[in-house]
Amino acid sequence: MNVRIFISYSRRDAAFALGLQARLNDQGWGAWLDSEKLQTGQHWREEIVQAIAGCDYFVLVLSSKSIQSENVVKELSLAESSSKPILPVPVQGSGRLTANLSPAEPLTTA
Repeated sequence: MNVRIFISYSRRDAAFALGLQARLNDQGWGAWLDSEKLQTGQHWREEIVQAIAGCDYFVLVLSSKSIQSENVVKELSLAESSSKPILPVPVQGSGRLTANLSPAEPLTTA
């Protein structure tokens, strides 16, 4: 399987995101997680933009923390504007989530 999955998450949900990535990769999917793929000294914004552009699916780790994360909202906006299929994965125990996830200022490499 050569499907590329970008995982967007709040840093405060990192343990959940790492577990999700491991389960996806164990099933043969190619899950991209910034903490696993970015190297020290890389231009992280540019790398994230490229990873979203190259993904087949955008997975949003959905929690009360992620809907408040400026970077998650920017990543979601970029995925939406790139017409990527968006798959929300709720973090267990997050309760009822309400937020305005309308497009914000896009993530750019500038």
